[in-house]
Amino acid sequence: MARAFVDFAQHRYDVSQERVRQVEQQEADTRQVNEQLRNELK
Repeated sequence: MARAFVDFAQHRYDVSQERVRQVEQQEADTRQVNEQLRNELK
């Protein structure tokens, strides 16, 4: 029983870590696009 809970908790942790990574990647991409636009406007 405890083992199943640990597996479940680990899975939830992995999923949330992956989500955090995706959000950070999106933010990095957005920053890059903003930089490009700013450079084009100069």
